[in-house]
Amino acid sequence: MQAFFAIKELMKRIFYIILIGVILISCGGREYAEMQKRLQRLNAYKKSDSAFTTATEAKAVADYFEDHGTPNEQMLAYYLLGRAYYDIHEAPLALNSFQTASEKADTTADDCDYRQLSRVYGQMAEVFYHQCLYKEEIECDNLSEYYGWKGKDRWFIKSFGKACQIMPRRTLY
Repeated sequence: MQAFFAIKELMKRIFYIILIGVILISCGGREYAEMQKRLQRLNAYKKSDSAFTTATEAKAVADYFEDHGTPNEQMLAYYLLGRAYYDIHEAPLALNSFQTASEKADTTADDCDYRQLSRVYGQMAEVFYHQCLYKEEIECDNLSEYYGWKGKDRWFIKSFGKACQIMPRRTLY
């Protein structure tokens, strides 16, 4: 009889542990969904060509995605943080965020967002240009071009084609 009560008590504990686990998982899922919405809102804001006036929201999103989400979401979060810092004229923090974004990219994965990675390096090149660091600018421009082609980024290819028409490469004789 005591064995029956011991098994019953053990089953009760297992049930409670499972119940607590389900509750924690469901709460975490809501938080992740909320942070994804915030990330997409920030991305839409930036795509509308609006300038960030503060980095607070972008910092909160990047902090969350530091330990959560896919590599593409992490890269996007740090890219947006870099854009926010760039817009408020914090070049060193912007470069640091862009560098972190490039490190978050998983270029070995089939679903790597090469177009986004191209934009990360393009923004780094822009910051280096304004800091008169031309060697670093050229390196980042080359990486931006490489990932733009690799990601079949139509915007990049169209812009690159126009640039080639406006400024053709010169041959040294």
